[in-house]
Amino acid sequence: MAVAAFVCGLLGILVFNIFFGPCALFFGAVALHRGTIRRLRACLGLLFGTVDLVLPAVLSAHNGTISWHL
Repeated sequence: MAVAAFVCGLLGILVFNIFFGPCALFFGAVALHRGTIRRLRACLGLLFGTVDLVLPAVLSAHNGTISWHL
């Protein structure tokens, strides 16, 4: 679960952040709740999942449109 959270978080930064962000948050929370030995990856999954959801909001607000591009 921790590795799935980490991978979903990384993928979400690049593509489909609205889908992969919540998945990373869910997998990271479940992994930490179950007491995984890969705590760092689970925490990074939570961090990247949060970034996945905040990044489009910040970039959209900066551009003034719903869509965003770099």
